[in-house]
Amino acid sequence: MRDADGNAVGGFRLPDIAVPLGVQGAQNKPRTFICSLVGAYLPFPADKVAALYKDQNDYVNRVRVAAREAEAQGFLLPEDAAVIVNSAVETPILALAPTGTAPR
Repeated sequence: MRDADGNAVGGFRLPDIAVPLGVQGAQNKPRTFICSLVGAYLPFPADKVAALYKDQNDYVNRVRVAAREAEAQGFLLPEDAAVIVNSAVETPILALAPTGTAPR
């Protein structure tokens, strides 16, 4: 089962799934049974990223909240949470997003 963004639902969602910039584990083509377990990362187009996050600060704050939550629940070490937040700070979200249509 997948959420509205195309990411898997269930279990604990680490910050890159809770605050997505793309679809994690999208199915590669050709979409056959043999390839069904082979995943890919498909970045969201710029318009979808802009619709999800007001700006860079909004994205970073959401990642910070998700990382702190994961840390509080014991899924991340404090130093790993810091690396994830720093990565969000250094990731220019709209510069990475491709133009075009969203993955289906």
